Amino acid sequence: MSAFYQSEIIKLIPSGNPAGDVIPNVQSISTAFQVQRRESLRLGRFAPTPYRQADQDPLINVNIDFIPTGSNTFRTLGLMGTGSMIDDLITGSNKWNDLKVQVRELVGGGGSVGTINLRSGVLTNYTFQASVGQTPRTSLSLEFLDIGMDAVTAVVPPTVDDGYPTLRPQDIDLTLPSGLFGVSSVYPQNFTFTLPLSRIQINRIGQRKPVSREVQSPVMASFQISAIVDQFASTPNTSGNSLYNLTCGAPLTGDIGVLIKVPTCTGESTQTLVRYTLRKPYLDSVNFSNSVGGYTTVDMQFTCPVTNENILSESNVVMS
Repeated sequence: MSAFYQSEIIKLIPSGNPAGDVIPNVQSISTAFQVQRRESLRLGRFAPTPYRQADQDPLINVNIDFIPTGSNTFRTLGLMGTGSMIDDLITGSNKWNDLKVQVRELVGGGGSVGTINLRSGVLTNYTFQASVGQTPRTSLSLEFLDIGMDAVTAVVPPTVDDGYPTLRPQDIDLTLPSGLFGVSSVYPQNFTFTLPLSRIQINRIGQRKPVSREVQSPVMASFQISAIVDQFASTPNTSGNSLYNLTCGAPLTGDIGVLIKVPTCTGESTQTLVRYTLRKPYLDSVNFSNSVGGYTTVDMQFTCPVTNENILSESNVVMS
């Protein structure tokens, strides 16, 4: 067992794809569920009845952290639709996913191996983050309806394509829109892109599991960035109108673009791994910070509505 793959092996199996896709470069994974029990009291007794039932089966929460090095995972999750990030999550075939996680009891020398089987999962949160000098990460949160464990003593790991370098900060091109409050150019230090997908759970009398978990509108993606100011930009004086463009409700006219390149040893890659475009985002907060002996830094937060109604003149998030 010493030759077993260092990380846990995670295979995502979307609807209509029995073979599934292995998620490479997994850094961590957690699987948990909690039963919400209902107490039934009895006349003349202090203790409840022996059967402390649950009216509905618990949802199984799975969180996965990995280094993105391929687009198959994004396509399997249904994020890379033709119009926006949630096209396939609403109208496509990737609304339900299964997951298999191969685990063992000791790193490097354990003799017992188990496979966690998860059924009927939906994506509830997607996060991509990158910082200067650190390896970029992607985090997924999913909710499943059922879980089981297969105990085995031998595992043949699936093929994991590790024949490429790890993604690094220099493999990312970040562009910000013009018209930012007070700055014209910056040196980005870190950023985080988050796509929360709140779900409406529909239950039916006589069934223990929900029959549908649809994406709830509105879906608001967020983008936080911390940067060193390179050049300031003139804005109106504090005459009562300097914040008008931010508070009147109009989005920015430009886009936020995140281009992730296929990593190479030379750092001169021209092939695109994945691209996020936050089209016409809204600037929600600005925080300038100064300290003795340091640079002037700015923290900005943007939000952007996400929709499968791909109207070019309106805000949206596209992943391609």
